[in-house]
Amino acid sequence: MASMSQSQLGPSRNDGQNWVTSLWSCCSPVGLCCMTCWLPCITYGKTDHRLRNNGNLEGYSCCNSACMIFCLASYCSVACIPAFMQRSNLREKYSLQGNCCKDFMASWCCTCCVLMQSDKEAELREAQAQQHYLRTQQYQPNNVGMVYQPQPQPQAAGVTGIAPVPMPMTEPAPVHSGPYSEK
Repeated sequence: MASMSQSQLGPSRNDGQNWVTSLWSCCSPVGLCCMTCWLPCITYGKTDHRLRNNGNLEGYSCCNSACMIFCLASYCSVACIPAFMQRSNLREKYSLQGNCCKDFMASWCCTCCVLMQSDKEAELREAQAQQHYLRTQQYQPNNVGMVYQPQPQPQAAGVTGIAPVPMPMTEPAPVHSGPYSEK
């Protein structure tokens, strides 16, 4: 019986990070488990949105284009393919252990478990990335204290460098009588 070499299985990431969540820890949390079992397209779409927007769910809609793609794939009985592609993207983005063959086999055998693992993994990894960003971008005090920066003064349109000249107050001009004026 011939054995497959590592190059036939695809690039392996044995030196990558471990997955934080197990493939078989799919019953927790129960809400995600129920949502993924009954409407897997919503979990797939949420994870896709999270991966594309660095964890930001602002602008997320449960009926997005990724959800529609998953629905179409499910209708054609190939839902494991988008799940496999999403798992591979997740593994590459976060340098997780595994290879394409393992991703496909997991997606083919238990698509719902893969979707739940991908969603939980993306949520945790993006939260860690956000925390790291906030720690590195914290307020750095300076030794000078608070400094007032003078604001530029607005200038009249088309006129530069000329200061306004105050006008003296004068008496109103007398009204002259003429041939058309009333007396």
